[in-house]
Amino acid sequence: MGELHTQQGGRVVSHARNRAISGQPRPTPRAEDRQRARARAVASLRDLGLCDRQAVHGTGRSGADRAPVRRHDRPRRGGTEEWRQTPSLSPAGRGGAPRVSSPEHRGEGVVRPDAVQSLQSTEHLVQGVQRRRGRDHREQHSPHGAHVERIGEHHVLAVRGERAGRRPPRYNGPVKQLGAVAVVVIIMGLSAHPVSAQHGAPNGEWPTYGGDLGGTKYSALDQIDAGNFNDLEIAWRWTSADGALDLDALREIHPDLSILNMRVTPLMIGGTVYLVTPLRLAVALDAGTGDVRWIHDPDVIRSTKKSINAPGYSSRGLAYWTDGTDERLYYGTPDGYLLAIDAKTGQAVRSFGENGRVDLGSQIPRNGRGTTDHKGHPVISVNSPPIVAHDIVVTPTSISDQPITKEQPPGWVKGIDVRTGETKWMFRTVPQADDIGVETWQDESWRYSGGANVWSMFSVDDELGYIYLPTGTPTNDYYGGHRPGDTLFAESLVALDIETGERIWHFQAVHHGVWDYDFPTHPNLIDITVDGRDIKAIAQVSKQGFTYVFDRVTGEPVWPIEERGVETDTDLDGEVLSPTQPFPTRPLPFEDQGSSIDQLIDFTPELRAMAVEAVRHHRLGGLFSPPMRTVEDGMQGTIQRPAIGGGANWMGSAVDPDTGILYIPSVNAYSVMKYVTPDPAEGGNLAYTQGGFQTAPLMPQGLPLFKPPYSRITAIDLNTGDHAWMQPNGDGDRYRNHPQLRDLNLPPLGGDGRGGPLLTTSLLVSALSAGGTDGGPRLVARDKATGAIVGSLDLAAGAIGTPMTYMHEGTQYIALTIGGDVPELIALALPD
Repeated sequence: MGELHTQQGGRVVSHARNRAISGQPRPTPRAEDRQRARARAVASLRDLGLCDRQAVHGTGRSGADRAPVRRHDRPRRGGTEEWRQTPSLSPAGRGGAPRVSSPEHRGEGVVRPDAVQSLQSTEHLVQGVQRRRGRDHREQHSPHGAHVERIGEHHVLAVRGERAGRRPPRYNGPVKQLGAVAVVVIIMGLSAHPVSAQHGAPNGEWPTYGGDLGGTKYSALDQIDAGNFNDLEIAWRWTSADGALDLDALREIHPDLSILNMRVTPLMIGGTVYLVTPLRLAVALDAGTGDVRWIHDPDVIRSTKKSINAPGYSSRGLAYWTDGTDERLYYGTPDGYLLAIDAKTGQAVRSFGENGRVDLGSQIPRNGRGTTDHKGHPVISVNSPPIVAHDIVVTPTSISDQPITKEQPPGWVKGIDVRTGETKWMFRTVPQADDIGVETWQDESWRYSGGANVWSMFSVDDELGYIYLPTGTPTNDYYGGHRPGDTLFAESLVALDIETGERIWHFQAVHHGVWDYDFPTHPNLIDITVDGRDIKAIAQVSKQGFTYVFDRVTGEPVWPIEERGVETDTDLDGEVLSPTQPFPTRPLPFEDQGSSIDQLIDFTPELRAMAVEAVRHHRLGGLFSPPMRTVEDGMQGTIQRPAIGGGANWMGSAVDPDTGILYIPSVNAYSVMKYVTPDPAEGGNLAYTQGGFQTAPLMPQGLPLFKPPYSRITAIDLNTGDHAWMQPNGDGDRYRNHPQLRDLNLPPLGGDGRGGPLLTTSLLVSALSAGGTDGGPRLVARDKATGAIVGSLDLAAGAIGTPMTYMHEGTQYIALTIGGDVPELIALALPD
C-alpha cells in the first residue's frame, strides 16, 4: 500500500521522467507506430532464424503463528504546461527485435514454426529480446556519432566497441530441443556463491536487491571512478521481452496493463545477470554480453481472466539462494503467488510448494483464492523482491489500496521453507484475539481490518538471524473511523527471528495513520560508533523526511525519539486521531515538513503574494495536520507535506559501511487529499474513502508554491547524527527557465527526480530526470564527501530502476533499467 503512481493516457507510469536524448517530450505512440514496431520485430525474427523450436520454462498452474508485542520491548535473548513535470514516453526500442515464442499449453512454452503469426495473439511469450547493435543502431539511433562526444560536463553514451568498428556480440543460433520438452542451452555454468550480510556486495557480484542483505547498496569496486566516469559507454543492452507481446489484445483483458514500470534492480551471480519484467518474465543474461541464456514465463498475465490492480504491473526484483549445489530464484506475481525457479535452467522447481509456487494468500483471513475487490482486482499481489536467509524466504505483499469496505485481508508476513515451500511461521501484523498488541485495535476492529503489510523490501542481519519488517498502513489508508486506536503493527519497524518468526522488538512510527506514511523502503544496516560506543545500528528513512536510528539488536533508539503533541481536530465523522506522534530528535529531518506562510516561495514580493492567495482556502499546519473535507465555497482541504510521494520512497537510501554515512534522495512534494463517500450500491460501508490526489493549490502558470529545493540528496553521518551535506538533486531548469524566474539568476533548485542511489568506493551514482546535454535524463556521479557532481552521462530515456554494479572478467559494469515504449536494461563499462 502507499506506492506512488501516475496515471497518464490510460497507462500507469513511473515518476522517472522518460525522455529521449534530445530532451524533448515524446508523444504517446499511436497504433500505427506500434504496428510498425511489431513489423520490425517480425522482420528481425526472420533475420535471426528464430522460428525454430526454442524453449521457455513456465510454472504450472494447476506455521506456527507468533504473537506480537509492544514497541521497545527487549528481546528474550542475546508550469504552464511547458514547465510542469509530466512523465513522457520515449520512442520504441532502437534496433533489433524480440525473439518470440508461443506456449503450447499452460506452464511450459515452446516456440512453434508459426511464431511470426503468434505476434498477433496473446498466446506467445518471449524467448529473448536482445538488442541488435552495430551498423543499424549507429545509423538510426546515434545522432551524436559513434564516439563519446564531450559537451561541457556531459557525455553522450555510445555503444561499446563502435569506436573500433566492432559489432558487439549477440545471441547466436537456435536452442536445441531435448526430448518432448525443449530445454535452454546453458552457455556458461553457474558457480555457487553465498549471499553476504551488511558489508556491501561481495566478490564483485550483486546477489541481492540492495547488494547485501543489509541493504547498503554499496560495492567496493573502484575501476570506475571520478576520473573516467565520463568515458563510460554502453557495453550491451537488452530490451524487455514484454514488448513483443500483443499488448492491445492483453488490454482487452487487463485495461490497466503497462510494461513501462520495469523498476527492477538486477542481480549478478557467477557471471549471470538475473531480472524480472513487469509482466513477470524472469530472465537470465550473460553478464559480459547481455546474451539471453533463458527466459521463464509463469503465464500469469494471460491466464488471469480479470484485471489486475495497476500497481501490480511493476516488479522491483527477485531473490537468489544456493546451498552450494542447488541454485534458485524467487519472485512474486501480480495475483499473489511466490515462484521458485532453477537459476541454472530457468525451469520451475516443481518440488517447491504446489508445482513450483506458493499461494501467499492462503491462511490469510478474507483472502481466499479468487477474492477480488469491488473493481474486480485481486486483493493481494507482489511487486517487490523477496529476501532469503537461513533457508527461509520471506516475501512482501501489496494489499488492494482502494477499498470501500472495512473488511480487508491483513498483511501477515510468512516465513517459507526455501526448499519445500512450507510455511514455517506467520507473523500477524494485525494481531488477533490473544495477541499482544490487539488492545491497540479498539472496538475489536482487528476482527475485520486489513493491511499493515510490507509492500516494499526487507533487510536481514544474517549473523543475528533477524529480519526487519517496514510495515504499511492499515486499511483504509486515509480514514480510520472504523478502526479506532493506535493499530499495531501498522507503520512500524518490526524485528523478527527469521527462523521462528518470534518478535524481538518493534517501533511504531505513526499512531493511527491516516496520511499513508507507511515505510516505503527497506532499512539500512550499519555498524556505527556514537560517543565512543560501538552500535550495531539500523536506519529507516521515511516519507515524512525522518531517519529513525536504532540499535538493531535491542530496538533502543540511538538518539531520543519524543512523543509530541499534534493537532487532532478534523471534520471527518467518526475520526479520532492520536494526540501524540513520534519525532526523532536526531538526525534532523532531511526534507521540509508541514506548510506555513513562511515556507511559500518568496523569489519576489509579487510571487509571495500570489502564493499566499493560492493557499487562502486551504488548511496549513505542521506534520500530521488533520485531514479535512473539501467544502464547496469553503475550505478546500488540508495541505499534506510531505505528501504520499514526498520524502523518501521505494528507491530508498544507501549507506557506506566504511564511513557510516547515509545517502538519501528525497522529494519536496505536497498534495491535498480528497474524500468521497463510497456508493453503497457497490457494497461500500465506509464513511469515507480516497477520492483522489490533487496537487493543489496550484500556482498560476505552473510556478512552484513552496521554497526549493524541490528534490535533494542528503548525506547524514550516522556516527554523530549530523547532516554532512545536502545538494539539490539537479538544476531544476524547468523552474529556473520559467518566464517569471529566468531573469532572477537562481541557483540550482532541484526537482530533477529521486533516482535510487548506488555507492562505490569513491562515488555516489544516481539518475536524474533532466539536465543532460539537450536537457534530457542523465546518470550522474557525485563525490561522496561533498555531493559535488564529478561526472554526467546522457541517457536515451529516463531511468526507472536503481542502478547496480558488478565485475565480470576484469571489467566493472554499471547496469540499470531505462524507459521508452519498451523499457530496456543497459550495462555501462569503460572502453576496451
